Amino acid sequence: MKEEANDLYKRKSFTAALDLYSKILNNSELPNGDCMMEFLRTVRSNRAASYIALEQYTQAVEDLRHILSSAVHDASSKPSPDSPTATSTRKAHLRLARCFYELGKYEDAMKHLDAHRAFVGDRNVSEEKALRDKILKAQRNRQSGSSSTNEMTVPLKYVVKISQPTPTADIELNETVPLSLCNTRNPPEIQAKELLVNLVKKHHAWLLKQGPLSGGAWKCWSCGKRANGMVHTPASYLHAYLEGNNAMVVDFVQPVCVDRGPCDREARKMMQEEMTMAANIGRRG
Repeated sequence: MKEEANDLYKRKSFTAALDLYSKILNNSELPNGDCMMEFLRTVRSNRAASYIALEQYTQAVEDLRHILSSAVHDASSKPSPDSPTATSTRKAHLRLARCFYELGKYEDAMKHLDAHRAFVGDRNVSEEKALRDKILKAQRNRQSGSSSTNEMTVPLKYVVKISQPTPTADIELNETVPLSLCNTRNPPEIQAKELLVNLVKKHHAWLLKQGPLSGGAWKCWSCGKRANGMVHTPASYLHAYLEGNNAMVVDFVQPVCVDRGPCDREARKMMQEEMTMAANIGRRG
C-alpha cells in the first residue's frame, strides 16, 4: 500500500496519496517494534509531504512534530547519519522549516533549518539553501518594513462549523492573511472574496474526510445519508484584527449526499436566504 501511495504522490495525485498514507497510519493491526515504528515515521513523513503539496501546512506541522517526538533512539545520543531514523528526522526538520516559512513563522523556520544543517554537515543541499535565502529575505523585509503592505501577513483563524444531526466540535485551522485585508473595515472586495474562495479550495478535500462515519465521512445535513460533497458558506471577520484579535473566517458547511442534488440545492437556497436576512438586519441597524 505504501508503494501505491508513493506512486500516486509521484504522479501528483496528492489527495489520493494522502488518503492511502492515512489508511496505513490508522491500521491498528500493524505489529509493534522499532522497525514498524520507523516504517510508520516514514509513512507519516510522506503524508506530511502530501499535505505540503496541497498547501495544508498546519496539518503537515502536526505530522512532522509527531515524527520528531517518536524517534527510535536515545534522546541523549545522535543516530548514525545514514540510518533510517536520521533520514526521517532530517527530512522532518527541513519540511517543518518549509511549513513555518509558508505560515510566516520565520524564527521557527530558521530553527529547523539549523537542525537540518546539523544532520548534513558540510554537504550542499540546494533545497535548504534556497529556503534559507527566502527566510532571510523575508526577515529583512519584516524588520525594515520595506515589504509592501500586500506582502505582509498576519495570523488568520479559519473556523469550520459543520452541520450534523448530532452537533460536532468546530474545526479550527491556522492560516495567514495579507495585512491589507485586515487593517481596514472595508477591505478590497475582490481580494477579500478571493481569500474566501482559496481557503475553501485549499481545505475542502481534507475537511470532507474528517467526519465520524467509516472512512471519515459525514452525514448529509438534510437526509442523513453518507455525504459525498459539501456546501461552503464562508463569512469574513477580518476586521477583528483592528480590535486586537486574530482575523477570522467562519465557514458554515453543510455536507450533502450528492453534489448539485436536491439536498445540495436546498442547502444553497437556505444559506442564501439566511445571508440575505442577515444583510437586511445589518442595514436596518
